[in-house]
Amino acid sequence: MIAKGLFRDDLYYRLNGISLTLPPLRERKDAADVVRCLLRIEAGERTPVQIDEALVQRLARFPWPGNLRQLRNVLCTMLALRESDYLTLEDFDESWLDAGGPRSAHRATAELEPAAPADEEDGDVLSSAECDALRRTLETCNWNVSAVAVRLN
Repeated sequence: MIAKGLFRDDLYYRLNGISLTLPPLRERKDAADVVRCLLRIEAGERTPVQIDEALVQRLARFPWPGNLRQLRNVLCTMLALRESDYLTLEDFDESWLDAGGPRSAHRATAELEPAAPADEEDGDVLSSAECDALRRTLETCNWNVSAVAVRLN
């Protein structure tokens, strides 16, 4: 495009910095460290959450076709549904690794509706478990949406 006069060469060199090729999560040798780091980020500094090594290894072994975004969604779901600040395999649901994955806790809306029928194709409707967990958190926080948002990151 520069040779054809369609793109300024000075702008190209301004924009063209270093190029990095990162391997997908399934090929990384430090996948367990990535799980721990991403959990710390998603939980936030105010909420230190510990994770059992067996769960770390289960998550690190999964091939993650959706890469880091899929892992992040699973971790966010686990954080939203957790009953303590220590996550174990008991807090994990294998169905979250299905192609559809979990609905992100970040998609919660102020108006809670029952889970959609199986034939409905609206992907933004919260699952029944997420809806129940969000309702419990709202009740715990006396329906203070700001407090719930902070608690759920």
